[in-house]
Amino acid sequence: MTDTPVPGLLPDTDAPAIETARPTVIAAAACPLDSFADRAFGTVTWQTLFSAGMTPTASMTCGIAHFEPGQTLELHCHAPHEIYFGLTGRLRVMVDGVAHVLEAGTAIFIPGDTVHGVFADEGPGSFFYVFPRDSFDEVAYHLRPDAVPVPAAVAAEALAQEQETEQLALLTALDETDATLQ
Repeated sequence: MTDTPVPGLLPDTDAPAIETARPTVIAAAACPLDSFADRAFGTVTWQTLFSAGMTPTASMTCGIAHFEPGQTLELHCHAPHEIYFGLTGRLRVMVDGVAHVLEAGTAIFIPGDTVHGVFADEGPGSFFYVFPRDSFDEVAYHLRPDAVPVPAAVAAEALAQEQETEQLALLTALDETDATLQ
């Protein structure tokens, strides 16, 4: 191995962000909590893990969103796509008026400019989020007060029906498999 600099791995203030990106490891515990200055956007808190300007990274921005019971990320939209990956708890995520459950091990892809929001109806929860942008500063949030959130009770009933339908489909498939094997 040599000590010769490798282009694209060392900071160069005149180079685009992608050319200055380098492998980076960060501990979430070392990242400060942030929140919206305008509570109209919600009461969620988050920790930005990777974002150009804060870290020597490029093309992707990510972090962890934290919700206490009753906290929200109000209905909004933004240009870039976004991915949520559930870490803890059980959160209600509204995407274009449809309720989804986000819990540990569940992922949700949200296309750009899609109205979405997150609600901690049942207790605390957290998720990992990713934007395909160099920096979190490049994500402009737009509140959508014209979009009406589905009440928690209605969303819970719809989710229960969806889960019941999925379970019934699974049982039917198992019955068909058993019949085929006999």
